[in-house]
Amino acid sequence: MESPFTNCLPLAAVPNAVPLARVFIRQSLLNWKRRDLIEDAELLASELVTNAIKATRSFATALSRSRIGMIRVCLIVVDALAVIEVWDPNPVLPVLPENVDHFEEGGRGLLLVDRLAKGWGCRRPRCGGKTVWCQLVAPEQLSSSHAVRPLPETACLPRLRNPLEVGMSIEDFHGPHPEPPREEHAKIGWSASVGRSASIRVRAHTCDRESVTYELCAAGGLGHIRRTERTADGDRVSESPWVRESEVRRLWDDLLEGKAR
Repeated sequence: MESPFTNCLPLAAVPNAVPLARVFIRQSLLNWKRRDLIEDAELLASELVTNAIKATRSFATALSRSRIGMIRVCLIVVDALAVIEVWDPNPVLPVLPENVDHFEEGGRGLLLVDRLAKGWGCRRPRCGGKTVWCQLVAPEQLSSSHAVRPLPETACLPRLRNPLEVGMSIEDFHGPHPEPPREEHAKIGWSASVGRSASIRVRAHTCDRESVTYELCAAGGLGHIRRTERTADGDRVSESPWVRESEVRRLWDDLLEGKAR
């Protein structure tokens, strides 16, 4: 068996995520010289991402959250088999509809996945939300030897580069987990957030399924770290002081290693 190829992409749960997911799938497969999988993989990814966007929006509405949710698309290719996984924060599992009005705009996504994919399924990972996955095989290599393999539920995998090598899935990679603060760690001077302008770019972020998340933000050669604490009363957002981007990157590394908090 060849070494597996894996790639993941986090996306905001907005309509533009669908064409971005298609580009991500196409470019990944072109890089891996798997043109034979592109057409079906693009179509399947589009349907799964569309469903994930709808699920994320309904979940945010139910929780009365105005913040745009995130989804994550992962592509895994091993020999002739490809697996597409899409995670979203809504834990409600999808159900294959029995009757669909083909003149309606929605409702046909899972039916298309069910007919086109070699197999598909869903599960609730331990870090929350759900992952919907599907498998497809290169057209010229379709055979009974490529059986559908249910993917196991795993914990978050912040440091595992190639989970398939140990029989795991990468669906729950949402970002690195900072090390616990050391006994003599540096104190970051957090202050209340003044909001994020359109020019600020998020360069990196920690696991977005934790109660406290951190984002490395930069703009115009400067940067800071944004801290978000999720509570029952809503999100509490604070920021580190603005410094040169090179300095905030060192602070980011210290935060991940537990040297600063």
